[in-house]
Formats: sequence, C-alpha cells, structure tokens
Amino acid sequence: MKAAGIIAAGWGERLNQKIPKALTPVGGRALIDYILDGFQAAGVEEVSCIVNEAARSVVDYVERSARPLKMDWIVQTTPSSLHSFLIVLERLCRWGQPNYLLSAVDSVSARAVCARFIDDAAQFSQADLVLGLTDLIDDEKPLRVAVRGHENTGLLPERVKDNPEAFEIIAMTTGGFDSEFVTSGFYQARPSILREKNKALSLGFTALRQYLGYLLKYGYRFYGVPLPPTVDVDRPQDIRAAEQLLKP
Repeated sequence: MKAAGIIAAGWGERLNQKIPKALTPVGGRALIDYILDGFQAAGVEEVSCIVNEAARSVVDYVERSARPLKMDWIVQTTPSSLHSFLIVLERLCRWGQPNYLLSAVDSVSARAVCARFIDDAAQFSQADLVLGLTDLIDDEKPLRVAVRGHENTGLLPERVKDNPEAFEIIAMTTGGFDSEFVTSGFYQARPSILREKNKALSLGFTALRQYLGYLLKYGYRFYGVPLPPTVDVDRPQDIRAAEQLLKP
C-alpha cells in the first residue's frame, strides 16, 4: 500500500496537557512515532496527516526526525473526528488506489500490527470498510462490534484466510450489547464510502462512529480484523497501559 493517512487533529483534553495529542510522550517517544513506525514497517511510502492549526509543532517534530516517509500535511482545524477522517480520505483518493489505510494517532500497538492488518484486510474483496479490532477493552465508551462468525454462529476461525466471510461485521454499538471486540483505530476504506459524505453532514453527524453506523445500516459491507492488543490513549492511565504493552 503506497499511501496511507493519519487522523491527528485532536488535542487530547482528557490527558490534561498543553501539547498536541500527537506529541503525547509514551515510553519516551511521541504518540505519532508509533503510527509512523508501523506504516514504515508495512511499506507505506507517503502519509497524509491532518493536524489542527494550533498543532504545527507536530509538523516540525516529524520533519526533524528525517524519516524516509514522504509527509503530506493537512493543517486544518476541524469540528469533529468525522470531518478529519473524510478530509484525509478525500486527500488520499488522488492516488487512485482501490482502498486506503487510515489510523487514529492515539492507537498504540506493536510495530508489526499495521502490516498484519493490511495483509488480513486484503482478504475481504467485498469490503467497503475494514476495521481493526482488539479484545483489550478499557475505554469509557468503546465502539463494540458483532461479527457474523462461522455459519452465523459468531465463532471465528483462527485465521482470516480460513473463512473471510466469518469476519463480516453485522452490528456496532456503544451500549446496546457486550462483545468480544471493539474497534482499535485502524481502518481500510474504499473511496465508495465518500458517496454518503454530504448526506451524513446534512444530518448533523459529528462523530466518526455515527458515520460508520449509518454506512452499515444502509448496506455498506464492513469486515473486522482481530489484532494483538491495542491501547487507545485518551487518559493519563492509558499512557501507563501503552507503556506496559510496549515493553519487550
């Protein structure tokens, strides 16, 4: 996958800090370093990354690191995570790829997880959107998912390639049911999902999860890839959990 995107427009108010969320120190490095490490390991060559206008220090930080990745910066303050996601996906579409990898900047996982997600997501030829899933559930409002499972049982084979259709997502909720998996911040999106952009914005959607729920309701095909533990860094205690996760 040649091009990928990062959603890094947030500030991270719940972290009680005065720096952009992307620069939050985790294990002596900035949050954005872990996403860029994963992209590099997966063979990504160019990254479109959105930051808000008060977070130009993120641009300076990454540029000083002299990574081999070509960075395409979108400096724009957006009203919501949904707007940021759509802006980055639209920017990526100029590459003409059939689908694009996107990641939230606050998802921390081992370096190899990104490549694994790309490999498994390639199994879903009918997917409009593939979501990375984790069974590490430690969030105030996790987005839970239900998958079809083998013969509609909800039970999954050990490997995606053994039965890709078992990994189709049939429902998502923030409180309607318990589930084994929640979303982890990795996405593989087809440009087709942009068809619903204007309708969703006209309905006043402000959160990405609202848009995802709308797409699923109206027939877009979603699949999930179970991944090794991933920590969503939103609170001070999440930093400690991420550092524990990254220990060799």
